[in-house]
Amino acid sequence: MEAIKLEVDFEFNELLRLSGLSLRELSQLLKERGIEASPAMLSLLKNGRKEHSPLLDQIKKILKEYIPQDRQVSQFQTEGQRRMLSVLEAAYEDRELALIVGPSGIGKTYTIGRFSQSREGVVVYKVAKIMALGDLLRDLCRVLSIPEYGTNYQRFIRIRDTIRNKKLLIIDEADLLADDSPKRFLKKIEVFRELSSVCGVVLVGLLELDEAIYANVKSYVYSRMGYYACLKEPSPQELLRYCEYRGIKDSRRVAGNAIGRGYFRYIDKVAKRAIKIGEDMALSIMYGGRRQ
Repeated sequence: MEAIKLEVDFEFNELLRLSGLSLRELSQLLKERGIEASPAMLSLLKNGRKEHSPLLDQIKKILKEYIPQDRQVSQFQTEGQRRMLSVLEAAYEDRELALIVGPSGIGKTYTIGRFSQSREGVVVYKVAKIMALGDLLRDLCRVLSIPEYGTNYQRFIRIRDTIRNKKLLIIDEADLLADDSPKRFLKKIEVFRELSSVCGVVLVGLLELDEAIYANVKSYVYSRMGYYACLKEPSPQELLRYCEYRGIKDSRRVAGNAIGRGYFRYIDKVAKRAIKIGEDMALSIMYGGRRQ
């Protein structure tokens, strides 16, 4: 007899976590909906020890109805986002220099926002454009609300003294620090290397940032790099699940379109437009590349 392959249903487990229900409470909720499922049976489903059945799909549907949609979306995490949060947490606790890189549209800025709102002593600086060292230091002074006057060295000292009382400085879109001149790029990276001696520093950007650091930065910068994450593109299953959380009806089509077109950013745009003009119209006005 061929053995039946049993697998953990991660969607069910995540929905159960978001609901905040115990297995006993879920069993009672299901009973009110006309479904008999004991806590013991639910435990088997939770741990992947029971073969997938239509009953599990019914339970997941009820959990989705039970959980407010905004909570589902706010708690949604991909494997890459969990990895990114782990690096941010490590750099925050240990006050280390860290590097996080990944494709555009996978939720890096969103994850930074969630982390910074849940922790004290976190400063987020977003690189606006490719800039010279002096522009970078003046911009950091503005973000920290400290005087901008003086030499670059004087600005740096004021920045260092100010963030000494912080726990983490996150540099978003740090790939824009890259420069045609390796020497200029090195000077900007050295600023954050030195700041990491008094405060945790995380550089976050596109994959090009990793390549630029590898090609141009001295080995002593690597010696200070405590944590690192190279994030992958979200899987089709993660995109599909996010579409479902956003209430998109044709989730397979939208998830497929999102690949290579901004991923979660694309899905968010479709969901936002769909509320006002309908899903079909929203999809029809999304840019799909050069017309054939």
